Amino acid sequence: MAFDHAWIFPVLTATCALAAFFIGYAIGVSNGDEYAWLSYISDGGAIPPQSCIFGQLLNLSAVFSVSCLFFSLTRGVFSGDHHLPSIPPIHRLLRPPPQRRLQTMATS
Repeated sequence: MAFDHAWIFPVLTATCALAAFFIGYAIGVSNGDEYAWLSYISDGGAIPPQSCIFGQLLNLSAVFSVSCLFFSLTRGVFSGDHHLPSIPPIHRLLRPPPQRRLQTMATS
């Protein structure tokens, strides 16, 4: 089946996100643009060339994240074991709810 190797997308998402932080940090420290001790993540995305690599790796992480979402939603639909709630037809949503009558007890 096509979804047998879909486990790789969450791994790629986390790997690209972590690589974006650490590679951008390493390039910034080696170029002297960042402090080696307790620098902010946003400092890594401020000055080229580390900002370009930081941005592209985060873009790859976002693509893998959307792919992960797509595969997780389509896996249940194509395999037939999905338990998603069905959406009622629009005419049922637009009509008013039925009126309930209150029954009063007769007191004697």
